[in-house]
Amino acid sequence: MSPRKKMTRDEEHEFYSRPENQEPQGPARRRRSRLTEMVPVRFPPDTLAEVHRHADEDDRSVSSWIRRAVEHELERLGNTNVSNNLSNEPRRTGTDDAG
Repeated sequence: MSPRKKMTRDEEHEFYSRPENQEPQGPARRRRSRLTEMVPVRFPPDTLAEVHRHADEDDRSVSSWIRRAVEHELERLGNTNVSNNLSNEPRRTGTDDAG
C-alpha cells in the first residue's frame, strides 16, 4: 500500500466535481458548537501567506490553524483554563473555509 499523495486544490475540485465522489463515506459527524464569537483579525500580507502555507501543510483550515496556534501560546504562558478541544478539530476536507 503506497502513501496517499496530497491533492492540490485544483485536483480536489476536479475529484469532488464528479457525482460518484460526492457520496458520504462512513457515519455522519456532528460538530458541537464550542465557539463563542467571531473575532476579526488582520495580518500583514507576508504573515498571512505564511499562515496559509502552514495551514495547508497541516491540512487544516486557516481558522483552525490560528485557533490551535493561540491555544499553544496560551498553554506556553501557563494558562490552565484554556480548553485544548479545538486543537483536535478534524482535518479539513475540500477547500479552505475562507479564513
